[in-house]
Amino acid sequence: MKDHLPPVPLDNITVTITSIETSRPLDIFPNLVLCRVHTDQGIVGCGESYYLPEAIEAIIHEWA
Repeated sequence: MKDHLPPVPLDNITVTITSIETSRPLDIFPNLVLCRVHTDQGIVGCGESYYLPEAIEAIIHEWA
C-alpha cells in the first residue's frame, strides 16, 4: 500500500504545484467551490470556499 504523503519533514524537498482543479456543484450548492491542488511530490491538497464562488474560481485559474 502506498503512503499518501511523503516522508516528513519536507524541509529539504522542493514541492512544485503541477495542476489545480476546481469544481462547482451548481445543482447542489451554487455558492460552493471545491479545489484540488496536485504537486510533483504526489501530495494532493483539497480545499473549499463558500464566499464569492465566481471570484474565487477566477483568481485560482488566472493568478495561481
